[in-house]
Amino acid sequence: MDFRLFNGEAVISRIPLKKDSATVIAPGKMVTLDGNNLAVEADASSTVIAYAEFGAEAGETTVLVVKEKEAIFVGTANTAYYAITDTGLICDLAISGSNQLINLGASVTGVFQVNVREDAGMDGSVIPVQVFINKPLVGNM
Repeated sequence: MDFRLFNGEAVISRIPLKKDSATVIAPGKMVTLDGNNLAVEADASSTVIAYAEFGAEAGETTVLVVKEKEAIFVGTANTAYYAITDTGLICDLAISGSNQLINLGASVTGVFQVNVREDAGMDGSVIPVQVFINKPLVGNM
């Protein structure tokens, strides 16, 4: 699982997005929409994203995504180590193999914002880092 909910009990509202029945979305992935407005796993060029906590198997035609804008997610940074000064930082999604990561060193798409709490990450570590979705797919629908 690439991402998990930090405040899971507080997040109860999810909405379905349509997806192709052949598309598999793994649990814990960030998703975006393809050119046909179908959900797919997000990549580093995604400009809006949503969180698919449970994913969706082949044969399913929808995937549930978290609706709450205040949801906090925990993920792993790519090669940049978290520093206390990263709180509030606007940053990107990175891909390494099949893993989705938080790119603390870039803000081209700006899909994430590091949580503003002082304990949003472990200073000098790549995990865990707490982020909000800065450019939500759901809010743009």
